[in-house]
Amino acid sequence: MREKGLEIFRSGKMYSLAARCLNGNAGISPTLLMPSMVNAALCLELLFKSMYYALNETDFKVDGRYSHDFFEIYQSLPADIRSNMSDTFDGLLSNRQMNDVNILESQYGVVIARGLEDQIKLWSSVFVKMRYVYEGHKTSMMFFPEIEETITRAILSLKPLWSSSP
Repeated sequence: MREKGLEIFRSGKMYSLAARCLNGNAGISPTLLMPSMVNAALCLELLFKSMYYALNETDFKVDGRYSHDFFEIYQSLPADIRSNMSDTFDGLLSNRQMNDVNILESQYGVVIARGLEDQIKLWSSVFVKMRYVYEGHKTSMMFFPEIEETITRAILSLKPLWSSSP
């Protein structure tokens, strides 16, 4: 019998691969960056929905309707899971080269949030806002690999057998 949470997890990983392929080819055409971000946001959304399903054995809904707002999923997680995720994220950032972040902050006079919660809030709006780039929505999207790794580790701590699934 198929396990829905695992299927959601696998779908998220497919969007991750698509995001990475697009991002890796942005040197050929910078126009691939926006679709890369949208796919990355879809990955994160599906990973959060997978975690929610693993914890609750039901789909995430807001007022009885499906939602893209995975920040709400994050906020609904038990405090110990959110705390562990924050610690994981902080550890990943402490081992990350931050030259790209420092350059963006310096050149554009912006401050890029380094906290997991702040980043999830930003990424949660990508699918709804940034896919319509022609409407002028702009923001600095950073730390996708670290956020994805953080969520994946949290999911696999709940469902260790998922690590061996194709």
